[in-house]
Amino acid sequence: MKNITLLSSDRWAAITSEAIRFRMEAKDSVMYPALHYEVYYPNGYGALIVKDHYTYGRDDELWELYVLKGNKICVDTPIATDMLEGLNDEEVGDCCRQISLWQRDRFGKVIDCDWFDQ
Repeated sequence: MKNITLLSSDRWAAITSEAIRFRMEAKDSVMYPALHYEVYYPNGYGALIVKDHYTYGRDDELWELYVLKGNKICVDTPIATDMLEGLNDEEVGDCCRQISLWQRDRFGKVIDCDWFDQ
């Protein structure tokens, strides 16, 4: 399998600009190289961004994104009921921007999302 490329430094800087915590892990294996990014925002949500041997779109350098609530995968969000797959760098950045802007009402439901209004 060919090497996989990182998110561009500009894209990574934009994704982490509002983050309170983030981490990147790269596995440099000849057979199964992998990149995993975790980003956490002050609103309690975050993103796990993955590109490895098993991800959809790996041959086209595309990413999978999982929404996190705390440190667990969250499936009850306006942008994902599971994972988002086949995302390019710009789409990953757009998703992370939306996640960073979310607010919750008193019942814990996400509000103030303009994702579907665009």
